[in-house]
Amino acid sequence: MKEYQGSIPTSNIADDFNSGWIKIHRKTINWEWFTDDNTFRVFVYLLLKANYEEKKWRGITIKRGQVLSSSDAISESVGISRQQVRTSIDK
Repeated sequence: MKEYQGSIPTSNIADDFNSGWIKIHRKTINWEWFTDDNTFRVFVYLLLKANYEEKKWRGITIKRGQVLSSSDAISESVGISRQQVRTSIDK
C-alpha cells in the first residue's frame, strides 16, 4: 500500500476544525451504538468538533475535549432532525 504524501485541502487555514487528526480505536466497532447510524454520526461529529486546546468563549473556559454546541447546530451539520440528535445524545 502506498503512503499518502499530500495534504488535506482546507477551505480556510484559520479554521482550526478543518485541520488535524483524531484517533478512533478499532474496538469502536464493538460499541453497542456502532450500528445506530444517527448515534454514531453524532458521536463522530462531536469528536471532530471537540477542542484540542483550552479556549475562551464569552468569558467561559471551554476545556480540551469539550464542545459548545446546540442540538440545532448539530442537526444542521449532521443532516438529521433535532429530535434525532436529542435521542442520540440521550442514549
